[in-house]
Amino acid sequence: MNKCFIIFFVLAGSSYTIAIAQHQTVRTFYDEHQSLLKETITVIDGQKQIRDGKYISFYENGNKKSEGFYKNDEPTGFWNYYYESGKLKMRGGLRGNTNYGLWRFYFENGNVSMEGEIYNGQREGKWNFYFENGLLKSSGEFKNGERCGIWNHYYEDKSIKAQAYYKGEHGLYREFYADGKIRMEGFNLNGKSDSLWTYYYENGIKQAEGRYKEGHRNGEWTYFHENGNISANGTYDMGIKSGKWTYFHENGKVSSEGEEREGKKEGYWKIYDRQGHFKGEGIFREGTGEYKEYYENGNIKVEGEMDNGINIGHWKYYYPDGNLEGECLFVEGEGDFKGYYPGGSIKMQGAINNGKNVGEWKLYKEDGTLEGYYRPIYEEDKPVFKLSEKKLLEEEGPYDYMKPDYRYKKRHNRYFTPVINEYKGFILATNPAAPVVGSIPFSLEYYFHERLGHEIQLNLIRDPFFKNDHSIEPNTLYARGFDMAVRQKFYHPENGLGMFYFANELRYTMKNHYFNTIDTASYSNEMSKVQAVENKIEYSFILGNRWMRLFGERWQGINQRGLTVDLFLGVGIGYRSFEKKYDDNASYDEVFNDLHQNNFSISPRIGVNIGMVF
Repeated sequence: MNKCFIIFFVLAGSSYTIAIAQHQTVRTFYDEHQSLLKETITVIDGQKQIRDGKYISFYENGNKKSEGFYKNDEPTGFWNYYYESGKLKMRGGLRGNTNYGLWRFYFENGNVSMEGEIYNGQREGKWNFYFENGLLKSSGEFKNGERCGIWNHYYEDKSIKAQAYYKGEHGLYREFYADGKIRMEGFNLNGKSDSLWTYYYENGIKQAEGRYKEGHRNGEWTYFHENGNISANGTYDMGIKSGKWTYFHENGKVSSEGEEREGKKEGYWKIYDRQGHFKGEGIFREGTGEYKEYYENGNIKVEGEMDNGINIGHWKYYYPDGNLEGECLFVEGEGDFKGYYPGGSIKMQGAINNGKNVGEWKLYKEDGTLEGYYRPIYEEDKPVFKLSEKKLLEEEGPYDYMKPDYRYKKRHNRYFTPVINEYKGFILATNPAAPVVGSIPFSLEYYFHERLGHEIQLNLIRDPFFKNDHSIEPNTLYARGFDMAVRQKFYHPENGLGMFYFANELRYTMKNHYFNTIDTASYSNEMSKVQAVENKIEYSFILGNRWMRLFGERWQGINQRGLTVDLFLGVGIGYRSFEKKYDDNASYDEVFNDLHQNNFSISPRIGVNIGMVF
């Protein structure tokens, strides 16, 4: 009996079927007009349409989406999956409706992204993960779908980035900088950070430390500046700040403190400057509240409303005498500022974004005429106005904008630039132990915190200090005199070890050198003095470190007091004159021969002064 082939078309929805013997090819479409092919399916049993044979699916752009084989309605053998661009996305084996054997996943550029074996839907054995350029990113073993043993993670330059050790549900994780120094370390539990974690700066200084729970920061956390001082301390409740938080400047002084609730400021907050002096305050509810900042005399300097750390609404700025200095209407931290002269005429105008002046600012003369355009530049987080284009209003008419802009660059020196509301004081100091080496110093310094110091010093010379002249043995040298010096000190920002500084010094010394001799020509054998006078003028370069601790609150202009210790060393060079105050006498000359008498002078500067700040 001849085989009969019956070809018929069934149009239903967006598909039609071609029946050839027992296998049929079914095509489905994205559209009713059957112009956008969605998939082709090989089936058996025309009524149940059991998938058996080749299967291909397509994207709407016509590119292949996936392809493989079915056997008795289950996927089997190797399957390929593609990106919409037509590039291979992944391929591997299927058996029993699940992944089986080696699987490779690809970036769209054709490079492998990861590869390894999968059985019963779980990764097993060694797996490699790659960067998009094809270099190895990480590698390690899986067991029952969980990482086990040692896992290595790499930077794109092939250096080790991190190493983790997994045992069961627990894993010890260490991550490194490109130069091999440790970046962070802690434990993982079920793939999430857990227990104690520590983070480090690249210089090895601790950056942060605290505990995780189920992948969230939980409990007390401490953060550090790169100089090792604490930058913040407080508690988390499952990843959300909660309870008291304290923030610190780099010099260790508190910058702000208050309560957090559900990650937002709550209640009364205090704000402090770098010297630890009270600067401002805010009262918040769910992160929103009124902020006020004060001058030393207690008058308001700034006032406005904040919402989760962002300025909102109408802010006002005042001169120390209470007159309005400026105002700004903020919308989510951005606003246009207008500044005024004390008389009320406009002084400047420009934009503020998140607490910093940005863009080009206009500056006006007191008569209201435009003086120029300025662009604020931030140096050491403080605004310094820089002239960007001086557009003078000339009678000649419009400007020629085809000409290049004239740029004026002003030098900035942190030592000589005053800081608003900075601490200024006097330091009176001495060294009570100095008489042991034959002198007693007194100094008075006019001090600008972390910036500059002008010091006058008087040093009384009396060597030996505790003996009167006539009790000193004959032919033994002793000295009486003084020296005076002026120093200019340049202080660095304070750190945990104090404030390092360098200084220039100009010093004048007048020293009388004596020894006692017995006048054998007289019957009474009276004691007499033999004298030589030394005068010096010297320049010195000095390195030092000042440790200072102020005590008491500074509030509404009440000056703080404190203690300070100044350690220094240096070298002085200059001119010396040495004059003998006696007639020529070889035996007298021999006594003075131990003294430096040449005109060129070089002497050390080593000392410790203890003082009071007021």
